[in-house]
Parts: sequence; structure tokens; C-alpha cells
Amino acid sequence: MPSHPTHRRQPSEHHGVTSTVLAVVLRVAGPVLTGIHPHAIGTPERQVSARIGDALVYLTDPAVAARIRQHWDAAQYLAVQRLPEQVSQTWLAPDPERYPLGICVQLSGPVEVTTKWVPAAHANGIPAHLRIRVDRLVWQVCDKQAWRVIGDAWFDAQRHLEQYPGRDRFPPPELAGDAAPMNTTQEHRWSITAISATTVHRQGVASGLPYTWTEALTAGRVALLAGELDTLAVSIDGELEAMHTPGLTTDGTLDPQDLTAALVEIHQCVTAHLLAEQLADGRIDTS
Repeated sequence: MPSHPTHRRQPSEHHGVTSTVLAVVLRVAGPVLTGIHPHAIGTPERQVSARIGDALVYLTDPAVAARIRQHWDAAQYLAVQRLPEQVSQTWLAPDPERYPLGICVQLSGPVEVTTKWVPAAHANGIPAHLRIRVDRLVWQVCDKQAWRVIGDAWFDAQRHLEQYPGRDRFPPPELAGDAAPMNTTQEHRWSITAISATTVHRQGVASGLPYTWTEALTAGRVALLAGELDTLAVSIDGELEAMHTPGLTTDGTLDPQDLTAALVEIHQCVTAHLLAEQLADGRIDTS
């Protein structure tokens, strides 16, 4: 039998970087599949894994999550003014021989976020889109629906990471011990409506008053940004507790960052009130 030369792997003399990913482009349209999975919240090892379409993103730093969310929200003017509500799914047609393809990345440190409007180039098969670059992930956002869904995913990721970042916030019930806020484990009902409306827009149940308020205000933010509500009324356990009428920009649109700041202020007022009650009742030892 003829002998075949045997290829022997030679030890490499080069120990530096031999391959790197410069950018990954993801085109999104319509109701993008998302999923937010928090891990070890309330501990130094906290992490949120965010499934956004074909990307799996790991986040550990609340500041990074906040930066991404703020820049995504800041693209609202371009999204509202230029993107259609929903485009044809034909722009997403995959190559059956090369699909599915996914990307997994951890975002940390000085993550660069940029936004740019890109006009259509039909000859090259490129639709008009909002180009949002997050580190090495480049999203081609083709319609308003995709922009909103992904924006909500970034907001949820930030909310989980900021839930208990340090001693200045309430810890989770299982870590709080005797210093847990009142009604920490008791379930509460929340609902949101427009001011003066009688029909409930969204509702839910959560454990602990701080987290109940977080759920209610998060749902309110989503409804306001989506144009489903023009004002917000929050009820807890059937009692009207807060109302908010958001201001509009000169072009008649909502500023996502101003809205978030206003809702965070409401949450901080509620948290401060709960803490004051604990101190007054001697639930926290200040000695």
C-alpha cells in the first residue's frame, strides 16, 4: 500500500493574538425574541444574561447596562420619525445552509455605543435602518417594533443589576435578615391605568412593596413609550398611590431619559417612605 505522509502539528512560535472579532452585524425586525435571566442578584457575582434575537449578552455592571439603555432610548427621535412600524420579514430571510448563527459576548468596561441612520441600498439588499453599535455588536434595526422590544430588554437588564447594588438599597429578602423592609415577602397587587380611567391597562402581583413598585413603574414606562397610555396612574392593592403626566419635547414626543428619571424619583420617594416607617417602628437598629 502506498504510504501517506503524516501531518504533524508543529509547536507555534507565535503566542500573541491570532484571531479577533471586529464586528458582528445583526438585522432585526418585528417582535424580536428576547429573554432576561438574572443570576445571583444581591451578591458580588451578580450577572444578567440577555437573549436578544441571535445574540446572547452577559452583563455584570449596572453602569454598563445603564449606558447601553440610555443610548438606545436616545435613538427614539430617529426611530419614531424614520422607522416604519413593521417591515416585511423578507429582509430577514436566512441562508438555509448557514443558519442559525449566534453570537455570545460579555459587555464590560468602556463599552462604546453609537447610533446612525442608514438609508436603503436596495441594489445591495440593504433596507433603510437604524444602525446601533454596542461594542462589537452592530444592530440593523429595521422597524419601530424591534427598537421597542430590544429597548425593553436593555431596561429589564439594567433594572435587575441595579436592584441591590450596595448597602444604600434594600437587599433581597433572603439576604436582609432583621433589616428587611416591611412587607418584604408579602404579595401585593399592582395595576396601571391612564389618569381618570377606570379600565386597567396592565396588572400583576409581586413580593414586597419595593419590588411591586418596580414592576408597576416598569410596566408604566413601557406603556407610555409605546403610546399605549398618555398619562400614568399606579394603584397598589386597589388603592391609587401615584400619578404622572410626562412632559413632551418640542416635536411632541416623549424623552425616554426624562421619563425614566421621573419614574425613578417616584420609586425613590416610595423607598424613602418605607425606610422612614422602619426607623420609626424600630425595625432597623441604628445604634
